[in-house]
Amino acid sequence: MPSFSLQGGSVDLQGKKILLGQCAISGGAVPLTLRKDGTMNVQDFLRPSTGQAASDVGGQEREGAGWLFFVEKLDLADFSLDFTDLTPGAPARFLLDRIHLTADKLTNEPNKKTELALAVRLNKSAALKTTGSPQLTPLDVRLALDWANLPLAVAQPYLADHLDILIGEGRASLKGRANYSRLENGKGGFVFQGDLQSDKFACLQGKQADKLLSWNTFQVKKIDVSTNPFRFSAKEILADKPVMKIAVDNNGVLNLSKLARKKDAEPETPPPPDKKDGQQPDIEIGKVSLSNGAFFFSDSSVVPRFDTAVNGIKGHISGFSSRKDARATLEIDARLDGQSPLRLSGSIQPRQDFYTDVAVELGDVELSRMNPYSIKYIGYPMTKGKLSLNLHYLVNGKELTAKNKVFFDQQFPDGPKMQQ
Repeated sequence: MPSFSLQGGSVDLQGKKILLGQCAISGGAVPLTLRKDGTMNVQDFLRPSTGQAASDVGGQEREGAGWLFFVEKLDLADFSLDFTDLTPGAPARFLLDRIHLTADKLTNEPNKKTELALAVRLNKSAALKTTGSPQLTPLDVRLALDWANLPLAVAQPYLADHLDILIGEGRASLKGRANYSRLENGKGGFVFQGDLQSDKFACLQGKQADKLLSWNTFQVKKIDVSTNPFRFSAKEILADKPVMKIAVDNNGVLNLSKLARKKDAEPETPPPPDKKDGQQPDIEIGKVSLSNGAFFFSDSSVVPRFDTAVNGIKGHISGFSSRKDARATLEIDARLDGQSPLRLSGSIQPRQDFYTDVAVELGDVELSRMNPYSIKYIGYPMTKGKLSLNLHYLVNGKELTAKNKVFFDQQFPDGPKMQQ
């Protein structure tokens, strides 16, 4: 701590009050380590508690309320914090530097607020700005957040213990207001209102680092989330250039089924009781919009390997809600392998006796692309021909109504019988 200054101050032993004037600290650095057993390295410098009551200078036991403190102005500048978390399988490191904290009238006196401003740089890239008027007693925190350029890879050590994925790149920004307070039931209540955006995200899977999921931009606008009870709403979710790859290996195993890492056998626990209708989470999303999306599928369980793609995915899903009377509508357009037009439209109402009314239109699919499956299951290749589909499914409770039109252009299958 290269620089420390304190102007004015007093200690009232009888009244248990510490009053400080202007306190300035510059250039401090603190290394922190969270060990696997949950202890911090700084605990090594603290004297263990003897369990005896504290006493004042007169030797008598202090009674009543604890100590109160008041700092007229705190200015902490050019501070750094090097934090290492050893609890995950691979250590996680967070370097917080260029810390600048100012606090006016910092106190733990009941119902007194503090004016606070905090600026931090995380891992030499993210800029975290926080302002607000927190209250320590009783706890009531109200903050304005402006966090930009957060590297998503900082979550990798925590995900790696559970999922076989690798976050290759990606940044996130968060802007809004966050509140935390102690509720009447004794539980903490958290509320966030604002916007979230993630750019240039890429996620890989397995030792082969196969591409799994990516997007150019992912935005969640006008978020309103709270706990106790849980509620989540967003005006719109937008995904630009979302790309996902699904693959089946030589043994017929889907790549998604291998995402979760296997854990040592644990004793079985009874499933939690079903939630009553009144306890269902309240979720509402005004609109989900997709643009320039793509979906890739490959199947190595057939020979030759089957590959296909759905490109140019665009459209929206509107009115998604957990309310029983809510009905979401969808309109999605795309092209199969960049050529055959594909359209999905309709509505779905999952909470009210399960209602679904969906139409699927697919035109001019080259049947020769289905050779790997025709050879495997019927023994003949398809040398020519096209397929068009017009499907309509209506599910109302336990009743299903289907209207399907299938059109084949030219003959199929064709060619000599093949063995596999």
